[in-house]
Amino acid sequence: MNQEFDGQRAFRHIEYLSKTIGARVSGTPQEKQAADYVQNEFKSYGLKPVELDFDVDNDVTTAYQFEILEPALGEIPALPLAGSPDTPPEGLTGEVVFVEALQPPYVGPHIEGKIVILANDGLLGRELQPLLKFKPLALVHVGHTMGLDPNTFHVIMKETNHPYQLVPTFHITYDSAVKLWNAGVKRARLTLQTARGRGQSYAVYADVKGSLFPDEIVVIAGHMDSVPRDPGATDNAAGTATMLELARIFSQRGSFRTLRFAAWGSEEGGLVGSFKYVLELKKRHLQEKSSPDYIEGYSKTELEQHLLNINLDVLGMSIGHNAYNVVGPQAVKDYIHALTCEMGVRHICADGLYGSDHLSFANVGVPGVSFQREGVGTHYMHTAGDTIDLIDPRQLKVIGDLQDVLISRTAAQGYVWPFERSVPTFSPALQEQLVRRIRYAVKYLGMDPELAKQPGS
Repeated sequence: MNQEFDGQRAFRHIEYLSKTIGARVSGTPQEKQAADYVQNEFKSYGLKPVELDFDVDNDVTTAYQFEILEPALGEIPALPLAGSPDTPPEGLTGEVVFVEALQPPYVGPHIEGKIVILANDGLLGRELQPLLKFKPLALVHVGHTMGLDPNTFHVIMKETNHPYQLVPTFHITYDSAVKLWNAGVKRARLTLQTARGRGQSYAVYADVKGSLFPDEIVVIAGHMDSVPRDPGATDNAAGTATMLELARIFSQRGSFRTLRFAAWGSEEGGLVGSFKYVLELKKRHLQEKSSPDYIEGYSKTELEQHLLNINLDVLGMSIGHNAYNVVGPQAVKDYIHALTCEMGVRHICADGLYGSDHLSFANVGVPGVSFQREGVGTHYMHTAGDTIDLIDPRQLKVIGDLQDVLISRTAAQGYVWPFERSVPTFSPALQEQLVRRIRYAVKYLGMDPELAKQPGS
């Protein structure tokens, strides 16, 4: 049986996830179909899947409209930010003001009670405290690309903006925003109604057990969910597909260390699936460390056995460039840089934090590296345009072969693990952002607040 990474096989996984199933919103039957698909694939490789389930918000928008009253332009195409607060049934009517940034003089008392059109380069602005403190009536985000549908986002990190309250929020295209600016828009009305409930989401994983070092674990993972109305081909059926193809080949070859292959649910809702996984690890970690059988410096909890998380999120686009982000020791960055140069598949080591599931691992002290493909195609993310037409099996082969070599030389065939198990110290602002993420996850999942404490605290 073929033990090399097969881009066509990975492509067929994407085809099933993004076309046969379609949008895989957290807590919906479609996300469950994706979880079942992953489990069945694991079983076909001779692996034994484990499923974690957890409750999530399952909100369905029932009515929404963005209407320009003065001048009388009528309805403007818009999409709501999933999970944002509803308006009264009759909607909210108010004066419109454009805001170009989240700092004074753009925000201030002059925006109170007004509908704010936020044109800050299309950034979602997950941390909106500087704007929300002045109590706008509603918020409209402007997309950053001409000619594309508005993005569909989940509200994540609802507590990030504490103590200020979120407001009804929409997305519009850049084109629509230009039209409104040129028309001198003065007044508008927004309507948003949502049926709110709870559903179940999932995290699925399976092990290729280590033959020499079974108590050393490397996690290779991607998220399987998408946002509403989004087939989620690049984001992130492609990451899930790459993970599955890697699971297939290593299940045949074996590995010195345990390789744990995983698909997370509810990433788009705030990295919830991966947080569920790491918080369960941390819960057991605290229990095991309090056991009289635990010997400091000798015993290892399952959490302490985790050496690295390799995260795969947004891959496979035919046109673009490859990148990676590391939340771990400098040696990981240098090793990947050297490896990509050697293989002729140059990847850019991107600065800053890439908002994906490797951050969940960093919050419990496990280093991580996230691989992604960037470029114009990413503008289709979180839209109905994120279809399989963007994907090229040859690009899947490129990232798959890189992962194959990276995993083989370190975890699967290396006698000595080459990287420190460390997470860097971030700036105070960035550290506070990570702390808020884990606090949010602990509260959202209804878990013990003790789990929100940072490693070493």
